[in-house]
Amino acid sequence: MTTLMIVDDETIIRRGIHFHINWSSHDIEVVAEAVNGEDGLQKAIKHHPDIIISDIRMPVMNGLIMAERIKELLPDTKIIFISGYDDKEYLLGAIRNGAVDFVMKSANSSDILQAVLKCKEKIDTAFHDDAVSDTSSLMEYCFQNIRVNFMDDIISGKMESGLLLEQAQLLEVNLAGPYYFPLLLHTENGEDVDSLIMSLLFSFSASSPFLVWKKDVGIIGILNLSSNLIPLDQCEAVMDGFIQKHEKAQMLISHRAGTIEDLPYLLGRLVRSKEHLCWHAGEKLILLSEAPPEKVNLDLLMTLEQEILHSFSIHNYIDVFGKLEQFFSFFQQRQVPFCQYRASMERITIGIFSVSGKYEQALPYLSTIRECNDATLIFQKVNEMIQNFSPEIPHNSIVKMALQYIDTHYSEQISLNAIARHCCVTPSYISKIFKNNINIGIVQYIHNLRIEKAKELLLNSDLKVSEIASKVGYMEYKRFSSYFLKITGMSPREYKISQQNRL
Repeated sequence: MTTLMIVDDETIIRRGIHFHINWSSHDIEVVAEAVNGEDGLQKAIKHHPDIIISDIRMPVMNGLIMAERIKELLPDTKIIFISGYDDKEYLLGAIRNGAVDFVMKSANSSDILQAVLKCKEKIDTAFHDDAVSDTSSLMEYCFQNIRVNFMDDIISGKMESGLLLEQAQLLEVNLAGPYYFPLLLHTENGEDVDSLIMSLLFSFSASSPFLVWKKDVGIIGILNLSSNLIPLDQCEAVMDGFIQKHEKAQMLISHRAGTIEDLPYLLGRLVRSKEHLCWHAGEKLILLSEAPPEKVNLDLLMTLEQEILHSFSIHNYIDVFGKLEQFFSFFQQRQVPFCQYRASMERITIGIFSVSGKYEQALPYLSTIRECNDATLIFQKVNEMIQNFSPEIPHNSIVKMALQYIDTHYSEQISLNAIARHCCVTPSYISKIFKNNINIGIVQYIHNLRIEKAKELLLNSDLKVSEIASKVGYMEYKRFSSYFLKITGMSPREYKISQQNRL
């Protein structure tokens, strides 16, 4: 059986570790408790424990001195330190004095048990890593965890600037400024975080970046700037480089901090704004606006939801689609927190199945909504659900809506998603019924319309061909010329000359 000793001057912590964990079920026996380092040293000599869990800061004799002496007398005894953030100046010394692991004071019983079991496994299998390598790995592990805690302290704003700079120097964090640029790189679970951090370190090397990774948040960073200009070009270049390897990575950036005291507010906003990324699907670089996103009054949301459900209850499905589109736009324009948007869509879904009396069919839709992190996809899923309840809506009504939208917006950078959203249907659905009714695909229809509009301008205006291309929705002249030739069989200039010769 593996023997364990617990050393801590706080009775509630010492007794909690002893009695709140079922040590015997893991073949571990607690042979002693000690109230400080001196008491711990005496009891270690008496009991020869295999593992010691010890606090660092204790009266009479601290954990470091105790560990140093135990290392000389009982070299095979393994020591796990319980550490707080403020103990970081002691941690490297603790590792040199025999510590094999550490857990934060905020850790729960499960974390403490796992640390002890990991240590027990090494003892039971007589597995010994090379001492230098083992110590080096642990030092790196401790160091990185403390840097994460340090970033948390910066974000909290609880540390005054003088102490903050002092701690930064101790942790080898460059906060020389004089200006600071906070950023947050959000990644999907499973992304190669180490690769992303290395890319950021290399790309922003001139700005001595301080980067940490936090689960469920992403990579949080602070760059040092010599001027008050935001390095937008660098950020764009970095994100362009991520397009192939890290398709779902998104960078949130803020305004620069003029002083170190400005960092907590800006970093805090970046972290909190992660829940608004659902409104920026497909965007790689997102600059936070001055005004924080709104949280909408629940009573207002419930009123809007009830209007949608009322239209559904009287089978006015066209009105349902229109109100749902307005509802989505309402959320999108205000960048409402995703959790609030998702909850609202869940209530609408439950309400619709409630009105229809088909409760058992609601679960698949609710599951999809709860698992999806894309606001547009949720909107489309709810649309699909309503379409299943409303087969009597004539296709030509939806196609008419699409044609009207295209006729109004053909000169813009129009997309299939935008048309589908306007018609309150999915992209695949509008594509299918459009082709069935018009006998041509939506994309080809848009090109044909643009070229027809261009032909009118060629004959009835003095605009240059490049200006006409821009006016009918083509940002690149070459692209316009290519489609014009493909559709008419001649170039824009040839077409203009041929028509003038007819007059």
